[in-house]
Amino acid sequence: MAKVSVIVPVYNTEQYISRCIDSVLGQTFTDFELIAVDDGSSDHSPELLDGYAEKDNRVKVVHQENLGLSAARNKGLSIASGEYIAFIDSDDWVHPRYLEVLTDMMAESGAEIAVCGFKYVWGEADQEYALSGEYSLIKAAEYMGSWIFSDPVWARIYNKKVINGISFSDLENEDTVFNFDVFALHPDILTAVTDSTGYYYFQREGSLISRSVSGSLRYFRYFHHAEYYYSRFLGESDPDIKKKYLMGARSSILQYLPHRNDNNELSRKHSREFRALMKSINRALPLFEADKRKRILFSSYCYFPFLYELNLWLHRNNK
Repeated sequence: MAKVSVIVPVYNTEQYISRCIDSVLGQTFTDFELIAVDDGSSDHSPELLDGYAEKDNRVKVVHQENLGLSAARNKGLSIASGEYIAFIDSDDWVHPRYLEVLTDMMAESGAEIAVCGFKYVWGEADQEYALSGEYSLIKAAEYMGSWIFSDPVWARIYNKKVINGISFSDLENEDTVFNFDVFALHPDILTAVTDSTGYYYFQREGSLISRSVSGSLRYFRYFHHAEYYYSRFLGESDPDIKKKYLMGARSSILQYLPHRNDNNELSRKHSREFRALMKSINRALPLFEADKRKRILFSSYCYFPFLYELNLWLHRNNK
């Protein structure tokens, strides 16, 4: 059994996939399996992947119909055998010591997650920053809602036991939801964090276009996240976990408020669902909060969003 399972979802990245896979196969840490999930690519990516699998038995290739990024990652998780799990996008690449440094951080500290810095690149990165093994430890309760919680699943390694039973959703910004589930269900885990760069995030024209196409819907993720967190709240029995999901639902609704008018058609279409969800969250808050002031503020913000926007403006300008 490999120590680390590296999951790489692939969709039409024939120009970049070799750079990605070569960066993994060239790691100083060699006890890994690379699971490449071809998500119905129509270019030459499938053939390139099969070629790697023929040459290196650490490479496993799965071909499936086009089901999307979350489904590809979930497929990789379903067959991963490693103690640790790493996600790398097929047009990105990693530092030669990426797996070595992050697994060493986890082994030395007892952390369940290790996170490194990343660098946006538009061409070939010169890897000018040495990946350092110096790190700090943070408890989950200290960073719920911070950049570690909201960041993508790449540029980090997870202990597989903390993500067993957790899968990627089809929601916009699925990485945030995945990380929230991990931290909500395991509030006591430690994360080892180094600011040094180990992951290179490639900004290609195709990915930028896809972002702009979905831009009109992107803001709506907050509302969808609130629905997801509230539904999970209903299904959980542990009071602490229920509270985290409820607070996540409330936070997502508040983040949605400043963007409600970005798409008037969508806002009108979902206004009834929004009102119903907001009322449900507000009714559930007394289960964990005796502070009536917060409930009143939450209701006021939802019925009069300009008050929340004013509060944000005052907060920003009083720093």
